[in-house]
Amino acid sequence: MNKLISIFMSALIIIYIPLTINAYADEYGSNTEPVLEIVEPPIDEPDEPAQNGDFSLPDTIDESAIDVPNLYEPVTEYIPVEDIELSEFKEEMFVKDTQDLSATIIPANASEHTIHYSSSNTSVAKVSSIGKLTAVGKGSCRIYISCDNMTVYYDLKVKVKTESINVKSKYIVIKPNEQFNLEANVQPAEASQELSFKSNDDSVAVVGPDGVITAKSVGSTSVIVSNEDTTILVNIIVNEDGNGTTEQNKHDTDTSKKGYN
Repeated sequence: MNKLISIFMSALIIIYIPLTINAYADEYGSNTEPVLEIVEPPIDEPDEPAQNGDFSLPDTIDESAIDVPNLYEPVTEYIPVEDIELSEFKEEMFVKDTQDLSATIIPANASEHTIHYSSSNTSVAKVSSIGKLTAVGKGSCRIYISCDNMTVYYDLKVKVKTESINVKSKYIVIKPNEQFNLEANVQPAEASQELSFKSNDDSVAVVGPDGVITAKSVGSTSVIVSNEDTTILVNIIVNEDGNGTTEQNKHDTDTSKKGYN
């Protein structure tokens, strides 16, 4: 029985295959090879827009909210420094004195306004970054002021301040035609030792550059003794007998008057 069923099924297959081939040939032609068509599955579009990671562009763009650099903005014109001026500068200072330098850039609309100060000899004077100048020791130096490519300088002289001018006598009595050597010195020794002498009345007495006083006629006058920053006054009396000259000169003490005019 099973054998008969197998024979029957084989016969059906043999009959079915030719019929199928003929039907395909009638539709596509006997010389056409079969074409396989690949159909991609449809993509399901979401019903609602994605909440996170949605990078789709909106229909319209607000251009005012976009910060776009102006590539055509003109470049600012460079204006060089032409000069540097100080409102005030003391060319002479005493040790430990200070002065504040105030520099002005010319022109005022120069591109650079950063000012630099310096000293050619810091053992004589120092200057800070803000222009505070301090006298350190006796001598001379130059103070440089720079801005941009411009540099100017000012010469400075630093002196030691005089404490006193000492003379042999502050009160002198001599006869007409007599002479008296007015010996004087300055303290401290580092201060200026260059002394000048001047008589207030040459008709009574005259004084030479070396301090020698010559009496001319009876009367009284005074001799001014000074260096660069201190002045003292010496009294001169001329009489016929010259009384008191020796004894007075022995006991007088020396004094100085600073700032005497």
